[in-house]
Amino acid sequence: MKQLLPHQSITIKGDRPSVELLQILQQMVNELHILQAQMEAIAAVTITAGGATIDIKARDAIQAVIDAAGA
Repeated sequence: MKQLLPHQSITIKGDRPSVELLQILQQMVNELHILQAQMEAIAAVTITAGGATIDIKARDAIQAVIDAAGA
């Protein structure tokens, strides 16, 4: 994702972004990166297999999802 720079136009007319707009967009990009990392962590949680320890594995998986979501 490319960063929007102050000298780049943001409208067809060629208007430049304000400092405030650049700050807001950068904050949104930072939040998006955090959410993306959380989703990747959630996707990395594996499905538990059957057996005597299924309950422990299931609880661990659920906890991993909760931790990955940042809750």
